[in-house]
Amino acid sequence: MLQSDEYQIIEWRAPTHMRAERSNDWYWGLGIIAVCGTVAAIFFGNLLFAAIIALAAVILGMVALREPREYDVEINERGVLIDNELYPYRSIHSFWIDDREHRAAPKLFLITAGIMHPHVAVLVAPPADADSVRDYLRRYVAETKEEHTFSTMFADFLGL
Repeated sequence: MLQSDEYQIIEWRAPTHMRAERSNDWYWGLGIIAVCGTVAAIFFGNLLFAAIIALAAVILGMVALREPREYDVEINERGVLIDNELYPYRSIHSFWIDDREHRAAPKLFLITAGIMHPHVAVLVAPPADADSVRDYLRRYVAETKEEHTFSTMFADFLGL
């Protein structure tokens, strides 16, 4: 974290996700569920749904195998800069930090005006800490605890 009298910048490097170790049984279970779901969809005559199930299983398996990559996060007087994409404060409706004890690292959630990415989630990693990020963002944006979206809860459940 850099500070001066004129400005303050909070910056850190964060992984895209926390790596969850999965056994071979997890992948076998994914495959069995995908095959059963695909066969059932074909049996009921819904080929499109069968293709969606198979494709979703392949993508989920690939994402589970993927190693997390690190990206730069910076909070400054203009907005929140995540991996060279600036979210100006005028486009951020609210934020909140989930720092419950069961989490490996606190997670910053931004609710933005974006159409493609209205919810942005970022892990808060050292040298930044949740309290300094919260105090800095409160100067510009309202802190409002939002309910998790289904996709966020599903990704947390799967460890993605």
